Amino acid sequence: MADALKMVDPDKRWRRLKKAGRPLFQRLGELRDVQIMAEWVEKLAGADDAVRKGLLDYAGAQEHQLKGECLGELQAVDLAGGKSQSR
Repeated sequence: MADALKMVDPDKRWRRLKKAGRPLFQRLGELRDVQIMAEWVEKLAGADDAVRKGLLDYAGAQEHQLKGECLGELQAVDLAGGKSQSR
């Protein structure tokens, strides 16, 4: 999105904003990967499968952790200045 807006408005802050948002989008990708893994485990494993329970427990814990990290990354991005406060 920053690339498209940069074409209309050549302000250098778009580049900084794009760079500042990168960690957030990486965490969001990791979160989606965990959610997809959980969906596939539910589809493929039997309801009474011990491995299924372990994998779903792990995925649930990871999802909770990654949601917290995403929130932290989102709060760290300074939209006005396009700088990441966490780095």
